[in-house]
Amino acid sequence: METLRKYISYLPVFSLLLLVASLPFQYGTFQRISLYAIAVTIPLDYILNQRWRQWKWTSKHWVYVAFILFFCLIPLRQLFDPLQTFLFPYTIERYLPFLVIGALGIMGITDKIRIEYVGWTMLLVSCAIILYAMCSIDIQSITSMREWIHRFNALCHHHFNTHMVLNLYWNMALVLALNIIGRRRNSWGMRIVTIILVLPIIFSLFITDGRTGIITCTLIMLIFLIYKMIKHRYWWLTIIALIFMAIASFSIMQHDRFVAATQETNPRIYIWNVALQMIAEKPILGYGLCTARDQFVQRGLNDKDFYDNYVADLIYEMNMRHDKVRLEIMHPHNAILETWTQLGLIGVILLLACWILPFTMKLGREQFYLNLCVFAFLLQAQFESMGNNLQPMYFCLIVLLFHSHVLGRRAERISLHH
Repeated sequence: METLRKYISYLPVFSLLLLVASLPFQYGTFQRISLYAIAVTIPLDYILNQRWRQWKWTSKHWVYVAFILFFCLIPLRQLFDPLQTFLFPYTIERYLPFLVIGALGIMGITDKIRIEYVGWTMLLVSCAIILYAMCSIDIQSITSMREWIHRFNALCHHHFNTHMVLNLYWNMALVLALNIIGRRRNSWGMRIVTIILVLPIIFSLFITDGRTGIITCTLIMLIFLIYKMIKHRYWWLTIIALIFMAIASFSIMQHDRFVAATQETNPRIYIWNVALQMIAEKPILGYGLCTARDQFVQRGLNDKDFYDNYVADLIYEMNMRHDKVRLEIMHPHNAILETWTQLGLIGVILLLACWILPFTMKLGREQFYLNLCVFAFLLQAQFESMGNNLQPMYFCLIVLLFHSHVLGRRAERISLHH
């Protein structure tokens, strides 16, 4: 029986890694299978291995309380929203990780999960995506490097997901790779293999058509190098930092969308302006999910600057009907502004609590790398709305996995001590 329990304790590990591997893909069969596996294996492990006996409350659990409260505010606010549209069930589905992972975090999951497993899974999946896109390009039809880059990005978006989703996944894979590389007890062979796997990811982030992706990658690497220089006095890393900065600067200067941004107005200025006008009118309670989006669409379509600089161009470029634009692209492109228009000041406070509390979890050596992952998510949240191309699952899951990893390591040390 003891052997059976031991094997069962590893089943949630497999299920969680399956979910991690499914994140960069469009929601479909792959993700559903992983979620069903989690729904079966985690309760099975929890009951058979009697994990409730090991449970005790700590300050680290407050982040999961914030997750749950933030999610519960959504249906509560909807009770007072006179408008009912498809957006409510859509938002509930996309924000569900706050509730489910919040409950798992408080309850506690298997102590067998290791953040290295998550890192290698993300690295392998990322490299597989990149390799597939590269092999799908018809080299003979390519006339320039710029055309090759455009084709590479188009194939990634067509077969996998948007640049926002992929770039966030790649940047988190980068952070977890740095965690493996920076761990002294890991062998040099393991570090070298990790470096080989992470190089295609850095290359893909440098040529991505998402500006936030390349900026996030650059900042993550610089923060990591500076951290290592100061903490361990590895001053020779200064040379690597300068070389990396030079390559990153060259990539940014050559990036089509950065060049365009210096020549024409950035549409997000008009998008955010409309959202700020709405917030100024109802700063405390917000409008509710459905009414907020309806108001945003109406105001956006009636705002000449917003329409001329954003909506009209997208209708032309994407050949989209006017009504489809309402459903697909018209949102504030900022998680804080979107939450404020929908849920008011209380929603923003709870959202900020979800983001800030992970920085205070005191996970020892792992805290720095969790902070980098949260930083990557926060940076993207300034340019994308929650639940659209900014998936809450990325954020909630990474917090749970880091926390469970640390608990597992501590359990191992206690076992060895006894």
